[in-house]
Amino acid sequence: MKSNNDNDSTDNNAEAETNAAVEEDKQYTEEELAEIQTELEKHDVVNSALVVEWEKDKLVAFVATGVDNDTWNEEVEKDLLSLLRSDNCSLASHMMPWKILAVDSFPLRDDMVDREALLRKAGYSLSRNDCIPS
Repeated sequence: MKSNNDNDSTDNNAEAETNAAVEEDKQYTEEELAEIQTELEKHDVVNSALVVEWEKDKLVAFVATGVDNDTWNEEVEKDLLSLLRSDNCSLASHMMPWKILAVDSFPLRDDMVDREALLRKAGYSLSRNDCIPS
C-alpha cells in the first residue's frame, strides 16, 4: 500500500517534468515582447508596433507607418531589420524578429488589434486566434 508521501513524491516529479517541458518550449514574456515593441517605436517611421510569437522561437513584428505605399513599407521593413541587427540596438539576439511587416495602420475590432485582418492587410493568412490585445 502506498503512503500519502509516495503520492506526494509522484505528484512533485510529474510537476517538475511538466515545468521542464514548458521551459523547453520557451514562450516569450510580455515584458520581452514589449521591449521589442519599444525598440521598434524609437524609429521615426514607426507610429506603433506589435510583436507576436509566430512559432516556437519565431517572432513577427508588425509596424504601423501611417503610409499606404507597399514599396515604401517594404523598404521600411528592410531598414528596421538592419537597424535591429546593428550595434546600436540593445536587444538580445534571441529577441530579434524573424520578420517585420509594415502596414499603414492596425485594423481594430472591439478595441483590439484584429489579427486576421492585420495578416490579410500584410498579405498573409493565419488560422490562430482572431484578436490580440492592442
